[in-house]
Amino acid sequence: MSDTAIKQQLRRAKQAAIKRCETMGYHIIPSDNSLFCFLAVRKAEIRMVHVVVGKVDDKTQKKIEAFVPPGVCSKEIWCWQNSHNFEIIEII
Repeated sequence: MSDTAIKQQLRRAKQAAIKRCETMGYHIIPSDNSLFCFLAVRKAEIRMVHVVVGKVDDKTQKKIEAFVPPGVCSKEIWCWQNSHNFEIIEII
């Protein structure tokens, strides 16, 4: 798959993740994609979301594991699968 096609697929995956969070009542705060793609916020919780297409690489997972968020935050990796569903991995 070309680099452009991969970028387009990742962009679509991020848009789908944002839409899904919005339908669950979250307000979306975009991020710079350095560690998390966006924050999904509602009254008593914050989901820090990193979106990937396919599998998560070890380097990314270790960076997210090392980040220590405030107590009301969860760290999640959303893996976009071929079936257009997400596998959500919560990082503790």
